[in-house]
Amino acid sequence: MTDSVRCLTAALCLALSVLLVGSVAHTARANGVGTLYVTNEDSRSVSVIDTNTNTVVELVPVDFPPMSIAFSPDAHFVYVSHINSNMISIVDTSVEQVTASIDLGSQLAEAAVAAGGARLVVADPQQGLVRVIDPSIRTQLFAVAVGGEPLTLAASLDGDRAYVADRTAGAVSSVDLKNRLVLRTVQAARGRHDLSINPTGTEVFVTSVDRDELLVLDAVTGQLKRTLSPGAASSALAFSPLGDLAYMSRSDKNEIAIVDPTTGASAASIPLPSRPSSIAVNRVGNRGYAALPDLDAVAVIDLGKRQLLAQVPVEKHPTRAVLSPLQASPEATMVVPSALPNTGGEDSLSALSLSLLPVGLLLLVSAAAALVARIAIRRS
Repeated sequence: MTDSVRCLTAALCLALSVLLVGSVAHTARANGVGTLYVTNEDSRSVSVIDTNTNTVVELVPVDFPPMSIAFSPDAHFVYVSHINSNMISIVDTSVEQVTASIDLGSQLAEAAVAAGGARLVVADPQQGLVRVIDPSIRTQLFAVAVGGEPLTLAASLDGDRAYVADRTAGAVSSVDLKNRLVLRTVQAARGRHDLSINPTGTEVFVTSVDRDELLVLDAVTGQLKRTLSPGAASSALAFSPLGDLAYMSRSDKNEIAIVDPTTGASAASIPLPSRPSSIAVNRVGNRGYAALPDLDAVAVIDLGKRQLLAQVPVEKHPTRAVLSPLQASPEATMVVPSALPNTGGEDSLSALSLSLLPVGLLLLVSAAAALVARIAIRRS
């Protein structure tokens, strides 16, 4: 093989490498890795954000104002509950479109996935029920009466427990889904609450939108373990990967409060340009994402430096920002040289890789054409 053919072959290999790197990054996002889904209440839509580039890559229209988002464990489906609607919309993430829906004939509120994706648990404030659905056949299996107006809920991953908050009576009920009964009801402040289960699955945290109150329940028995005063009313809560920090989106101030989930002591705060309505933390623990309804944007937060990194414009009045369960693991996170801008979430090299796709295609075509021409000349 001559030197010229060797050079052309090397160029072809380089082009294929560049193309492959970009393609892997694109495939990763297409499969749900590093994606954030945002409910836009006033626009009746769901924005899909690529957290590697902090850009909106899809907009999914829905028929009613979206309220909550729940994922199937493989992130193939997103279940969207709506305000003042009987419907659960099912989004197929491979096409980012609503491909089916579930009509339960009664006004629904928040939804959560349980039992490894085999069950969908939904609050029904109109009839005071917790409904359990098999999403594969889109049919209700049973319902448990909890009374009042259950609005927000959380469910254990094993599907044995659901925890639901009543906005009118201020009651939080722990529901035994296996035996289909209410285990225990704990009194909380009246108004809206948010419920979060810690990473170990042992405790349920109940925030209050209107009061400086954080209730901690035993996840098995439903008993109240402690009542904390973190110094802030909060619309939502998310945990660090190890569960040693709790990030609370303050409903009374433009900031994320960082507290010790054991004592409720304030550790720090992260200022934001507007009041957040929700907070999500990636499994690496280096990025947070807060919906900013008054700015029609999502705040991207550097949790290590505890500062705002970027604002991503979305549609009107975003209320919930929820990360796909398929995220890059901490071990897979690449180290980016300081010369490159590090603005991504899960893998900052992915943005660079995506930008190389057209370059790789051009190099590939050029190198292949040159190689073919060279071979043809040698044969003539």
